[in-house]
Amino acid sequence: MDKITIAQILKPQGVHGDVKISVFSDDDFDFSSIKNVFVEDTPATIDKIYKVGGGYAVKLSIIESRNQAEAFRNKFIKVEKSALKLADGRFLMVDLIGKIACLDDGTELGKIVDIQNFGSADVIYISGKKNIMCSHKKGLIEKVGENVVLNNKIFSEVGVYED
Repeated sequence: MDKITIAQILKPQGVHGDVKISVFSDDDFDFSSIKNVFVEDTPATIDKIYKVGGGYAVKLSIIESRNQAEAFRNKFIKVEKSALKLADGRFLMVDLIGKIACLDDGTELGKIVDIQNFGSADVIYISGKKNIMCSHKKGLIEKVGENVVLNNKIFSEVGVYED
């Protein structure tokens, strides 16, 4: 079973066991289709999700009180990859690893070998004739198929070739 980490529990929210979470996705992520999750490896269901102060809070079936919620601080919420419903043109960053990155003019850059998040942006590592790091910026990835097609103009702004 392939699981994807979608959020981290930050702290209790209120007195009924709700928890505030940090979501590992962009603003377009649709939580409404996700019901069954895992907190670390413990199965749970999302009973309720709502916005709080620019973020989200959830009520999980396995947490009944604020005291219980404290024990879940900093734990990760995961979901089975097969349960994610992605809209057309949407993709998971993890699915890019192992694909060949090309510019929109057909120039092959190399294979995507890693993606890391440093808070402000994901950094994509490409191994080819020259190693490349590029910060993921909206519009950089034009198409994901057999290869990953990158917008040449945006790539020239965010791509850094290593020596």
